[in-house]
Amino acid sequence: MVNGISDGRVSAVIERSASLAKAPRAAVLERLPSQEQTPITDEQIKQKLIETTEAMNNFLGPLQTSLKFEMHEGLQEFYISIVDDSTGNVLKEIPSKKLLDMYASMAENMALFVDKRI
Repeated sequence: MVNGISDGRVSAVIERSASLAKAPRAAVLERLPSQEQTPITDEQIKQKLIETTEAMNNFLGPLQTSLKFEMHEGLQEFYISIVDDSTGNVLKEIPSKKLLDMYASMAENMALFVDKRI
């Protein structure tokens, strides 16, 4: 426990944000509260994600850490980095960038094994 915040609670918030980062648009739309049945625009989704990220960074403030959403170049998927504010070091990545690099490499080299897609 750091500054009255349990490690389990921080992990739960981080894991939830990671699942939102990888969720398809339809899943994000289901999770957003809506007063009316009007369609939600991409800009509204982006704004909600920004607000959520700011709220999580405020929550993590006493731990001197912050969240950073980054785009993997090869896969065009987001991953989350937890950064130590005082040193700038990456404490954790969800999912791991090395794992994403390995997956992208495997997908790229799949053509060597498969001659024709069925």
